[in-house]
Amino acid sequence: MFCAINPICMLQITFWIRKKTKRPGSTNCNCKKLSPTARCGINGCIISSRFTLEADGDRGRETRDYCRLAKEKAIAAKEDAEKQAKYEAMLSQMMFELCEETALLLFPWVFVDEEGNPRDKKNAPPYVELVTDLFEQCFDVVEEVQIQLTEDIIKDMFTESNFEITEDIIFGLTEGKCMIMRLKGRPPHPDWPVKYPVECPDESTDCPVRVINDVEKYLSKIIYDEPPPLIHGAGALLPPTRTSYEIKDFASRHVHVHEPDPEVEDDVKRTYPAVWVPPQARSKVHVFKTIFPQYMESYHPYEETPPPLPKCFFKYKSQRIKELAEALSNHAEAVERFGVFEMDNPPMAKRIASSLESFEKKVHLVQIYIISYYRRTFMFQR
Repeated sequence: MFCAINPICMLQITFWIRKKTKRPGSTNCNCKKLSPTARCGINGCIISSRFTLEADGDRGRETRDYCRLAKEKAIAAKEDAEKQAKYEAMLSQMMFELCEETALLLFPWVFVDEEGNPRDKKNAPPYVELVTDLFEQCFDVVEEVQIQLTEDIIKDMFTESNFEITEDIIFGLTEGKCMIMRLKGRPPHPDWPVKYPVECPDESTDCPVRVINDVEKYLSKIIYDEPPPLIHGAGALLPPTRTSYEIKDFASRHVHVHEPDPEVEDDVKRTYPAVWVPPQARSKVHVFKTIFPQYMESYHPYEETPPPLPKCFFKYKSQRIKELAEALSNHAEAVERFGVFEMDNPPMAKRIASSLESFEKKVHLVQIYIISYYRRTFMFQR
């Protein structure tokens, strides 16, 4: 690790493959209770040689336990952060790609008549009203799936929906087959306050065609308030106005009240809505991944970004300048950081050069200084 020029000149060459490294003594270290010279190795902290653990004492054991727990917590926190980053990256891409699509769920009772017998969707008033009236000029039904839900499917589908999943809701969703629609939004009504399509500020920037969450808000407005008025253009065969209802919003018009069966123990009165829609884009992604997996795999495949290369560095002794120069020349594209340090002690090491050329110049100056010093001393002694 020492320079061959003179024993007092201790130089070490180090270069990094990665751009960033943790500096020793980071403020993120979890071992603040220890002295600055006795950190536990997290985030670049080291245990100084001046700090000696008491091998058999309580203080030594407590310190070792504290360091071990701190390291385990740091590792767990790092893993959690990596998982969350991957999850957010997936959601971000899916929300971008599905910005004009959304979903709608119809409860099982919609497809059962007053006597409890199954009925075709064309004879179910809530379904007919949606596809023939409310969705006109607003949404196209691209796909319909009738599926028997389970408790696990329900939990996966309602992830990030803020929808309270109670026992009554689970019972209402599993007492028969639900219908789930995949919807493609049409351009919103001219009076809709959100601009469509989105105008990107920069041509090089990828922007969604529709503002994220806008298609969900538009659908919620139709279901829980009222649809926009119809636009009559040339050749459009449309009624002059939408059908008027005594109860304004669709969700309030269609509600099912389950009356308790006296022959069934613990059966109680329950009220179920006819419909549920994802409240925002994050919830919609989970609906699509749970209910429409084949569509997602075929048209919206997602591949995780490969993790960054691990941080690593190489150390060379200062007298191996020739070998180091060859390594730098052959792998220049891989070297992102290079430095020459006085010693092999990260907290105390001082960088004296940032390139091989600078280091060689300084070594040359040291040689001149040493030769001159010895010559002057020799002449003085004579």
